[in-house]
Amino acid sequence: MNYTITYKTFFLLALSIWPFHCDGDESKKKNEIKTEIDSFQHKAVFREFHSNNRIIAYVEEYGSNKNMKNPKNDLETGFRNRYIETKEVQYALKRCEQIIYESLPKESLKQILTTSIGTDLLTVFININKSGQIDMARIQLSLKKNSYLSAKDIYMITKNLVEQISFKRPTDFHIDYISLFISLRTQNALKWLKRDGSNIILKTDTCHNKTIIWEQGSYNHTKAYMKGYEVILKDTNKLTRDTEDLYKQEFLRCKYNIDGIKTIERTIYNCLGQEKMQKIVSLEQKMVLLKIYIGVNKNGNTPTMIFDIPPTIIQLLTCEDIYNITTSITNKNLFKKPSAFGLDYIYFPILLRRKDVLMWLKN
Repeated sequence: MNYTITYKTFFLLALSIWPFHCDGDESKKKNEIKTEIDSFQHKAVFREFHSNNRIIAYVEEYGSNKNMKNPKNDLETGFRNRYIETKEVQYALKRCEQIIYESLPKESLKQILTTSIGTDLLTVFININKSGQIDMARIQLSLKKNSYLSAKDIYMITKNLVEQISFKRPTDFHIDYISLFISLRTQNALKWLKRDGSNIILKTDTCHNKTIIWEQGSYNHTKAYMKGYEVILKDTNKLTRDTEDLYKQEFLRCKYNIDGIKTIERTIYNCLGQEKMQKIVSLEQKMVLLKIYIGVNKNGNTPTMIFDIPPTIIQLLTCEDIYNITTSITNKNLFKKPSAFGLDYIYFPILLRRKDVLMWLKN
């Protein structure tokens, strides 16, 4: 697995913002905690519902946090940092993440992903005793994700971590006990799910008897399309990359095709409406607010339309929006035939730019 940020860097940055109070009684004074008890394999599985919509789930045998503690001084912090920096600990932490993925059913992991846009999937806090063994594992997740994690999932994550992972002994670094955490990052989970090359379908909706599909895209974006309009054709002219790019530029510079793009942009604005477009402008701060990829076939029709939606505005767009925009634009002759430019198919993005949307809103 490739990581954009190393565990070493992540842990050193996070040491100063450790989210748990060591004193369990003090924590309960600040949060109203309701506890639910389930079981699996004759083991009690607890879920603590905290007042800040945070849930702590654990198997009773490995749930006590009485030994969780922050470093008391700079000397202890130094020992802790040196411990985390070692290759053995870095490897063990990466292996922990892999075991958590392996412990969860693929469908559960996909469902958790649907509610993790812009956030971590979940966090597992562990205690490592002086022998280098895990003797505590507490899973922190949001209230929304709780329904996707069964008692069996909690049990299997805990069991596999405790049985399969050994850390370097903290006593080698003058520490009797150390508390660490593993955060499951969205991009790493995607890589895990995509290792077999399959797309990750987050959900499907039905709108006017048409199926709208939402897939996990790159960089936390969501890919959405109406079924049947996601096929990207290949140009059969066997052009070199440079020649194909040149022909595409000529196609996109053609005044008739520029007018077709502007027509599509206005259609999108009108389908979404002024209120929703205003919300998109306020939520997405980048210059390009939304990308919609279209394909133009040899007849000048647009049989392909795929939405590339950033996480900031995913909650605004509905299956009705995808349906209305797709049916308003596809299969219409808005462009010259690509064959006039040496192509038999062209695929390119329609970019909804902030400045253009603001101008439309003013008018």
